[in-house]
Amino acid sequence: MASDLQGLKRKIKGPVYPIPPAFNEDHSIDFDSIRNYVNFLNSKNVRTIMITAGTSRFNLLTEEEIREFNRVVVEANQKKAITIAANPMVGSTQKAVEFAKYAEQIGADSILLYYSERYYNDDRIISFFESIAQAVDIGLLIHGLPMRSAYAGVSPTTQFSVGLCKRLLEIDNLIGMKEESGNENLRYKLATNLSERMAIIVAGGSMRKFLSCVLFGVQSYLVGVGSFVPDIEEEFYNAVERQDYQGALKIVKKYEEPFFDVAFPMGWHIAMKGAMSLLGLMPVRERPPLQQAEAGEMEGIAKILETMHFK
Repeated sequence: MASDLQGLKRKIKGPVYPIPPAFNEDHSIDFDSIRNYVNFLNSKNVRTIMITAGTSRFNLLTEEEIREFNRVVVEANQKKAITIAANPMVGSTQKAVEFAKYAEQIGADSILLYYSERYYNDDRIISFFESIAQAVDIGLLIHGLPMRSAYAGVSPTTQFSVGLCKRLLEIDNLIGMKEESGNENLRYKLATNLSERMAIIVAGGSMRKFLSCVLFGVQSYLVGVGSFVPDIEEEFYNAVERQDYQGALKIVKKYEEPFFDVAFPMGWHIAMKGAMSLLGLMPVRERPPLQQAEAGEMEGIAKILETMHFK
């Protein structure tokens, strides 16, 4: 692996900030608000920003919108933070190759790759990533979601196993994984076996999840409340780096736990956008069929933000 990609891999540590899309009243994408949000994150000196299928609402966007979304984020960032682009959730290997070339062209540091087909065997997964690696020089990250099995009568999903990831790491520019298997045992095995060889960004659960697996070797995590108050995530991660785990847990209990208690019943992405709106970071609007937080839900979000002295 080239030394610059080795360096990039080592730099992906701590909070990783996902970028949601903003929408106008006619449900078109509000790229100005997205630029402003990236500028806000830059003003907080965040280290890594990520475009990702879930938070970035790829299921609601066209391929052309996804391309433009990536371009706008990378352009707005101006190399101030590490930028991780992402490919669409559907399409052929050739489409993924084309998108990776585009991500490299617009200046992304790396690309998060979603495997769009059912799982048949490890060789086909490896072929997909090798095809992309041969076409670009930027870093590649695995989108580590469970894959739908192609075979009837067996487990409906298959994971990116330790064995498969070891083989993938033979690809020079494979530098990491967004790990969201939902399987704690697999996460433990991936971290204890492979964290010295790749960056592992744990998704789902934010600070509390990271605190539960940092000792296994997980280096970074997708933020929760940090999407609208980055200072909290940075304070938390500084405590973790000092090995002040009790101090880090106090931050979780003071901020993340009470907000999650309100947010999860209405859906994280909706609540996240509601909080961002109340704090002036991005309009609350969503694109149907996803519906924005209702008036009563916004009242609940506002109340917890006030309690936490965010507003």
